[in-house]
Amino acid sequence: MAIRFLAPSVDFFSTSLNGAINSSQTTSITLNSVTNLQAPGVLIIDRLTSAGAANPTARELISFTSISGSALAGTVTRGYYSTARSHNYAAVVES
Repeated sequence: MAIRFLAPSVDFFSTSLNGAINSSQTTSITLNSVTNLQAPGVLIIDRLTSAGAANPTARELISFTSISGSALAGTVTRGYYSTARSHNYAAVVES
């Protein structure tokens, strides 16, 4: 059975990473805010730089099945539809 991903409960959900992550990390991916984020879901990391410029060589889609505190939890799939990458602290995360 396919997973049905839920959209955040508000349009244009945006936050940032609360800590750097490497390209294989699937645990301890903590966000600065999960308010209005619903699980399961898909997020994009580094679509834009912190200055708002497009960032096509760094972006990554990531799926998750639950949220624990302010961290993505459950089954976290890195590189969903692309290549997993490392991301710096405060990287932009959007729905």
